[in-house]
Amino acid sequence: MQWLWIIGFLIVLIIGIGIFTDTFRLVKTIFLISGTSPYEQTGTGTQKLLILGDSTGYGTGVKDKKNSVAGRIGIDFPTVTITNNSVNGRRLDQLADQITSLDTSYDVILLQIGGNDILGKRPIADVVADLGRLYTVLAPKTKQIILMPAGNVGGAVAFIGTEKAVVYQQLSREYYAAFSAFADTHPNFTFVDLFEEPAVDPFVLHPELYVSIDGLHPNDAGYEYWYKTLRPSLVRYFGN
Repeated sequence: MQWLWIIGFLIVLIIGIGIFTDTFRLVKTIFLISGTSPYEQTGTGTQKLLILGDSTGYGTGVKDKKNSVAGRIGIDFPTVTITNNSVNGRRLDQLADQITSLDTSYDVILLQIGGNDILGKRPIADVVADLGRLYTVLAPKTKQIILMPAGNVGGAVAFIGTEKAVVYQQLSREYYAAFSAFADTHPNFTFVDLFEEPAVDPFVLHPELYVSIDGLHPNDAGYEYWYKTLRPSLVRYFGN
């Protein structure tokens, strides 16, 4: 019977290590959240941008909030007023429940959200329905809606070598295909797809350069990489 005790001990040890790892990563994430705040600015012109996001809109992972996506937009477009309504951990259904009306119109509304829906393994049909609810509210109040969720969620350092990596990677592909199809059928809606296959994804190949200490969020350089993909869509509406 001794071998049963040994197997039982190993199982408990493995579970304990997993719990410890997840807890330690959560502590790191909380530390990152406490180190920044959503970037906003009062521009010198009349154009307005609204950011509705999750932790990636919040800028979790940056050392300086000016290096978040919102901060880089502010630097490149100093005349644009930026309002940032981003909440760590937010999902699309939560955002759709919270944003049921807008009192102000905006030139562009940037949706930086979707990663938590993937982490929660929410049904794609439900997520697209939530996006549709948002579109109904936002479209009359803006010239352009831009959706930019996180890249390959399964490629995050936190999941490398685990079954979650495979699951989240496939979910990322399926979600983003659905988002692209949504953009094709809705006017004034742009989808910025950050997904890259692991073989060419810099976040997978060089996490030390692009990923923050929690192994989940981008760092300053990571957000810069994302922003370079987003920028052409902003130039189209705000000028160069």
